[in-house]
Amino acid sequence: ARLVDDDILASTRSPAAQSYILSSVATDAGLAATLLRPDGLVARHFVVAAPGLPTATAEDLAAAARRLADAVARSDLDAPPPPPAPRPPVRLVAVTGAPGDGARSLAAALAQALAVRGVALAGADPAALGIVVAVALGPDIGGRQRVTMNWTLTDPSGTVLGQVSQANDVPAGSLDRAWGATAAAAAAGGAAGLLALLDAVAEQAAPGQVAQPGSAEPGR
Repeated sequence: ARLVDDDILASTRSPAAQSYILSSVATDAGLAATLLRPDGLVARHFVVAAPGLPTATAEDLAAAARRLADAVARSDLDAPPPPPAPRPPVRLVAVTGAPGDGARSLAAALAQALAVRGVALAGADPAALGIVVAVALGPDIGGRQRVTMNWTLTDPSGTVLGQVSQANDVPAGSLDRAWGATAAAAAAGGAAGLLALLDAVAEQAAPGQVAQPGSAEPGR
């Protein structure tokens, strides 16, 4: 609604062929958003500083969304984007709760999903941010189970920086042995959310690119 108020044609429905697509992730630091061009390339990243946003009130969420919309409306999409802030190193700390070969399959699939997006997992780098993957399976209900995955990004001390959550229903018992393509699909979604979190951390750490409460700065 805020974009429409600024005379920008916007909709939450399926995009038209030549539409820009804006996606966002709420983190503990604020709201991180990516604006994609019609050809799928990144046009801009935006960060709105709003600590504690995942547990904020509806009023605070609306205020952060308004600041994001204002930043999008002010951005010059014809100008080349500024150079990206370098992403911090990241390592996989643990995969917990996954039955069958889930821990091994998810670890391998996540490494691959991040690699194709230009991010290599670090080894035992004490300065690297950490990724913790927690899997939980619900009871068998009519031959189906709900599988929930939380992909958590932490700082080197273990403090949570943000989290990406997924939930899907699968045939009961289908993950008790080999995960196969399920691991790849889950890791692809997890990696996309984690990259948005990493970009938010990088933008907030870059001098002159941190958006303060009440404002929003375009990233790359």
